[in-house]
Amino acid sequence: MPRNDKIALIHIAKAKANVCANGSITFNICENQTKLSDEQYRNLLKDITGKHSCSTMTDDDLDKVVKFFQCAGFVKKVEVSQELKARQKTIGVILFLARKVLGDNYESRLESFLFKKTGEFKLYKLDDKQLRQVVGWLRRYGHYQGKNNSDLANGKMR
Repeated sequence: MPRNDKIALIHIAKAKANVCANGSITFNICENQTKLSDEQYRNLLKDITGKHSCSTMTDDDLDKVVKFFQCAGFVKKVEVSQELKARQKTIGVILFLARKVLGDNYESRLESFLFKKTGEFKLYKLDDKQLRQVVGWLRRYGHYQGKNNSDLANGKMR
C-alpha cells in the first residue's frame, strides 16, 4: 500500500476510534465511550512507534500503526459511487461484446484497437467518452459480421 494511503487509513481510523471506560480503543460501541482525543492519539503513536506524528514515521512504522488499528477492529468500508458502478458496467459490456464479436483472441485485438484509437492499452485508463466509443465500435463491427442478435445489439449480459 502506498505511503499516503497508509496515512489516510490511519487518520480515518483515528476519526472513528472510541475509547472505552477501561481505556481500551475500539471501533464498536462500549459503555461510557468517548472519542479518541488528539492527545491520546499522539500518545498512542508514541507507544507504538516512538514518534508523535505520521509524517515522521517510516513505512514500517506506518504498517505497525495500521496493524494496531486493524487488530482493534477497524475495517475501512469502501463506498462505490454511482459513476464508478456505471463505468464498471460499461467495461463489463465491452468485455462481453469483445468475446462475442472478436472471438478467441479478443484480448489482444481489443488492446490493439485501444492503443490505435486512444494511445492506451487498458480499458480502466479510458474516460467515459472513450469507453462509449469502444462499445459503439464493437457493436458496429458485430453488425458488419452479421452477428446482430438481440444480445449483441443491446449489449446485455445474461
